[in-house]
Amino acid sequence: MLAREPARLKPGSRVVVFDKFLPDADRLTLGRRLLNLGSTLFGTDITRRFGDLARGVDIRIVQDEPSLLHGTYRVILLTC
Repeated sequence: MLAREPARLKPGSRVVVFDKFLPDADRLTLGRRLLNLGSTLFGTDITRRFGDLARGVDIRIVQDEPSLLHGTYRVILLTC
């Protein structure tokens, strides 16, 4: 689904993503895996990495900052 989204935007557009992502450089810890067992019951996966979702898509990550819950939520600024 992410692969189709940049086509809907004008060149040079900016997009902000606010969601639960594991930073691309961080190791997936046992604690996060165990927490994920509970979070998936609520329909969310806290073990995803945005870089994995965006691979092969024509976007550029301009900024990626930790936000709520000790960085569990991330604020990611993208350009197309």
